[in-house]
Amino acid sequence: MIYRQMWIKFPGFAFRVNAFIPYSDKPVPAFVHNMHDWHMESTCIVEKMDDLNVPVLDIVGRGYALFVIYNSDIYPDLEAQANHDCGIFSILGPKPADRKGDDWASIAAWSWAMSRVMDYLETDALIDSEKVAVIGHSRLGKTSLWAGATDPRFAIVISNDSGCGGAALSIRKHGETVAVINKSFPHW
Repeated sequence: MIYRQMWIKFPGFAFRVNAFIPYSDKPVPAFVHNMHDWHMESTCIVEKMDDLNVPVLDIVGRGYALFVIYNSDIYPDLEAQANHDCGIFSILGPKPADRKGDDWASIAAWSWAMSRVMDYLETDALIDSEKVAVIGHSRLGKTSLWAGATDPRFAIVISNDSGCGGAALSIRKHGETVAVINKSFPHW
């Protein structure tokens, strides 16, 4: 397996990508997975990813590459930190004082980063960029859906447990409703 830690850089902003690529004599399909980086200080990243239910060795062993990004590198996930004047918003805006209710927020920012990884994958000779899937869980499942909807280069979207605002029905009176999302997670 080839392991790379890369940084996708812009003036004043960068985010990391951990890449796990199988040895192959031809370009391989890939997954772009957006996940939380909680507890990623482990010295053995493959072991830690497996602990977080990302079976790197199984994925690579079956002939797929895996490119992992971390949502907090792009923009904080906690509303208390989400002042929209940090992360990618610090260079692309809008500034907090200029924000409107329909401006892009966390989910759109995380999705944007997945597309930037795709930009890179189109240049990597080890990857079959026609066969790239985006994957995420919960709010990052919503992110994967948004990435697939806004970037037609992704061949497949795998959204696990994306809930309201994702693949679940949004017209209901219990659970995660649109009203709950808007009140509890306005930074998304």
